[in-house]
Amino acid sequence: MNHERKRHRLLDDLFGSETEDEEDEIDSLDDFDLNSEEEEIPKPKIQRRPNKDQRHAEGNEKLMKDYLLDNSTYDDRDFVRRFQLRKELFLKIVRDVGSACPYFVQKPDCTGKLAKNTFEGPIAKT
Repeated sequence: MNHERKRHRLLDDLFGSETEDEEDEIDSLDDFDLNSEEEEIPKPKIQRRPNKDQRHAEGNEKLMKDYLLDNSTYDDRDFVRRFQLRKELFLKIVRDVGSACPYFVQKPDCTGKLAKNTFEGPIAKT
């Protein structure tokens, strides 16, 4: 609303008002400052959001229990259906990648917790 009054006042100043009633109406409105919108509003400091606990350890345990342990919840057929490759081949790939590239070895993340394990990367891609 304040912006409308400023605009109306500027137009009147540029082109003149048609009647004295309009001028009286504008003068009776609350005083306004033309520079008020140009003042800089201080921006709040950007704060980092706290890290969220994504429960990687629980996900790892569930993955191992469901698919990768000897007496897992799902059998080899279920593994093939879910991940489109045999469990033996998957385990070989994980071992070879982990030994060939240190990037894929499980290590602590920035919060000090163990990051996702080597199993979760290839499984997440399927």
